[in-house]
Parts: sequence; structure tokens; C-alpha cells
Amino acid sequence: MLQSEVAAAPRDRPLQLHTRADVLARFAAALSTGDGVAGAHCIHELWMRGEWPDNIEKSLESLWKHAAKSIPDWLPMRYVDWLPVAYEIAGQFQAAFKGRTNIYLVLLDYSDSRPDPHGVYVGMSHYKPGGSFRPA
Repeated sequence: MLQSEVAAAPRDRPLQLHTRADVLARFAAALSTGDGVAGAHCIHELWMRGEWPDNIEKSLESLWKHAAKSIPDWLPMRYVDWLPVAYEIAGQFQAAFKGRTNIYLVLLDYSDSRPDPHGVYVGMSHYKPGGSFRPA
């Protein structure tokens, strides 16, 4: 990936104009080099395009296996069908003023207790959420 693609936020979708075959080739390269950021952008792009859920789950599993230390905080750990809609809605928000507040979403797993298997916790903090929400 180019440096500008690596530094891009997921909402920027740096691979949006690339073919599926190119995104998959870039993903394979990211796995072979242990590049979690590049791999995350590849998965995110496929996800936003409506890639088959099982393919996303397998890609996430592979990326965690090959590049866990460098995966960015913004990549979910498992497939969520409504993620593209959440990105579309979140992308419409604009900050009212400059500041250091971070807004974050945490996917809640209710699969053992509710009919709807997921929920979302929305939080706001002056601290970056990645330090608090790492996989065990």
C-alpha cells in the first residue's frame, strides 16, 4: 500500500477504486508481510462492498493470526451485517469545534441472552479507546 493509503481513515476507503482481485492480492501481500493496517483496509473495503460474511470472518481470522500486533483499533474483530450502514451514517457527522474528544462504538455480544445477537455501546472520552478495548 502507498503511505497515503496506510494513513487513511476507514471512512476514506483508499481501495474503493481498486478491483476485487486487486484488493484480494493486496490482502494476501499484507498477510505475508504481517501488515495489519494494509490488511485491515482490504477487509474493510470488501466489507463495505458487501462481501460474503463468511469470507469476511475468514479474512479477519487470518489477519489476527498473521498480523495481530499491527491491526488498527478501528477494525472490528468479527462480522457485523450492519457495519456499512453504520459507517455511512457516522460519515455524515461533522465536529462542531476542534477538540480532543474521541467517540467510539463497542460491539456488544448478546448471542447467549437475547434474540438480537448484537448491541452497540456509544462512548466519548478524551482518551483514545484502543488502549482500553484490546482483545484478550
